[in-house]
Amino acid sequence: MKLQLGFEDIPYAARYSKQSPLTATVKKRKPKTLSPIQQAYGQGKTVGEVAKDIEKKYGVVETFYNLEENYIVDNLERSFKDSIEIGIMKGSWDVAWDPTPLQGKFRRSLTGRRFDGLIRGVPTRAATRGISHLRRKPTTSVPRPSFVNTGLYMRSFKAWMEK
Repeated sequence: MKLQLGFEDIPYAARYSKQSPLTATVKKRKPKTLSPIQQAYGQGKTVGEVAKDIEKKYGVVETFYNLEENYIVDNLERSFKDSIEIGIMKGSWDVAWDPTPLQGKFRRSLTGRRFDGLIRGVPTRAATRGISHLRRKPTTSVPRPSFVNTGLYMRSFKAWMEK
């Protein structure tokens, strides 16, 4: 079994569609109410491509794994132990590991600015300048967390077990 950490490959152009992992209130935005800058942001790119670029330049997921390695190992060990106990008693040997807490930890790490100062170049220049394409006017003087521009990168993070 192998733990996989990755991202749903959704086009940025479909970030307000039903299959988008963004919250319902963000998805309610209609393209006609978006500014031209918001509409043009991320055209022709997918979350997978953006994630690959971010990982190559900053190593966010690798750093997250290194920070949370003990937590991940403890949870996997507990899941294996529970599945062995159930397997001995009932005969079903399926490992029931819930990735939801890990996914939440990754999102909280981004919004909590946990990588600031740990990774070279973080906080990013765009984050310190407050650039956010969720707003009609993307540039403000209020800084935002790095890698949380539209929220699609953060919300697309997934963890799963591969057999």
